Amino acid sequence: MYLRLQSELKQAMLAHDEMRRDTIRLIIAACKFQSVSLEGELSDDDIVGILVKEKKVRQQSIEEYRLGGRLDLCDREDREMQVISTFLPQQLSLEEIEIAVRVAVKETGALTIKDMGRVMALLSPLKGKADMQIVSAKVKQILS
Repeated sequence: MYLRLQSELKQAMLAHDEMRRDTIRLIIAACKFQSVSLEGELSDDDIVGILVKEKKVRQQSIEEYRLGGRLDLCDREDREMQVISTFLPQQLSLEEIEIAVRVAVKETGALTIKDMGRVMALLSPLKGKADMQIVSAKVKQILS
């Protein structure tokens, strides 16, 4: 994944695509920072986690800029979020999330909301493939 980021950075530079170049540089910087913090190489899952976090930051910024009436900044954040999304795995649909949650509930034998932790632990591989807030909400809905 890291090699793909570097390759995409080179392509963006050759194409003079400043938005893509700058966004990829931010992602690479976040990866390097995390790598130094962990004192080791990042796995693809670690990088996907960074991408998810960066995308979420952009989503929150867009909401705040809209409230502040700064649509010019909303547009920039939205374009950055689109660049970040190109590196994320294909996102699961709501139906696929519901199926995964129902399978996890059945496998863990969860009956009440108190069993949510076990179900969510089983669903942790969905990180990066699905918005975990949606997954959590679906678990709560099924266990309630």
